[in-house]
Amino acid sequence: MEFSNDSGITLSSLSIKSNGKDIYLSGNYTQDTRGKIYNAIYMMLFPDEVLAASGSTNKDFISLTFDTSGGGSIIINDNIDGSLIDERAILPTGDQSEQYNLAFKGDDEIGEDGLTTQYIAINNDIINTGLVSVENTTLRFGAYDHGDEAKNSNGKGSFVASLNADGTANRDADAVTSLSLTNAAFDLYNGYKDEVKLAGWSSDNGYLHIDVDVENLTADVLDINGDIVGTTNLILYPSSDKDVRGESILFAQTAATNAGEEDSFKVWRVYKSPYLFDVSYSADETNKEWSLVMNDVVN
Repeated sequence: MEFSNDSGITLSSLSIKSNGKDIYLSGNYTQDTRGKIYNAIYMMLFPDEVLAASGSTNKDFISLTFDTSGGGSIIINDNIDGSLIDERAILPTGDQSEQYNLAFKGDDEIGEDGLTTQYIAINNDIINTGLVSVENTTLRFGAYDHGDEAKNSNGKGSFVASLNADGTANRDADAVTSLSLTNAAFDLYNGYKDEVKLAGWSSDNGYLHIDVDVENLTADVLDINGDIVGTTNLILYPSSDKDVRGESILFAQTAATNAGEEDSFKVWRVYKSPYLFDVSYSADETNKEWSLVMNDVVN
C-alpha cells in the first residue's frame, strides 16, 4: 500500500498500522515559495491560549503512531513535520515552539540478531517531534532518492528541530527530540555515518546497531544533550576485518554532565571483526564520551 500525491495534514492524533503488510508513505509533497518538499504528514498544534481552559498541552493529545503489530513494515520516504496553527484560519504558522509525540510500536520480540522482524524505516527527516518512543519493534534509519530537484529529494533518516527558511533541514539547531527504546532496536547500520542529535535517550532492553568505519576510525554517533537512562546493547558492524587494537572510536557523547554513566552502553555483538570491542568511558567538567576500543579477545 502506498500513500502518494498529497501531504496529509492532521489536527488530531493519527495511527497508521501495517496489519501484516508492507506500507509505503512515498511521493507526498508540498509546493510553495520554498519549492517542492516531500512531506508525508504534517501535525498541526494548538496555541497555548486555546488549550489553557482544559489544562492540556499539545503532547497530551496530538500524537502520531506507527504500529507494526501483527507483522509487516512501514517505510517512510518523505518528511514528517509539525507546527503551531493559526486557530482562525486553521493553517500552519511554521512556529515550532511546541512539539508533537511520535510512537513506533509493535508486538514483536528481539531476536538473536538484536532486531525484530517488524520494522519502521525512516528515509527522510522527522522534524520538530518531542518524545519518540519505540516499543516491541525496530526503528531503522536509511536513505531514499526521489530523483528530482525537491529540497529533500535525496533523503536520509534524521531527527531535526526545524527547517530553514528555504525549506532545507536546519541541522545546526539544538535537538528537541528524546528517544526511548523498550524491548526495541534502533538500527543505524546503513553503510554511511549517521550523526543523531537528541535531547534525551532512554533504554529498557534497547539495542543500538551502528556502522564502525575501522579504516577512518569513525562510527555512527549519538549526540545527546540531556538525560541518558538505562543500559543500551550495542551491535557493531565494522567496515572490514582490519586490526585496530588500541585505537578509540567515538560513538556517543553528551554535554549534560549529570547524564549517563560508564555502563550506559555495552557491546552485545560484533560482526566481521577479528577481535571484540570494549566501551571506553571518559568524563570531564564539560563533556562525557563513550568510545569503542578493540581488545585482544578473538571474535
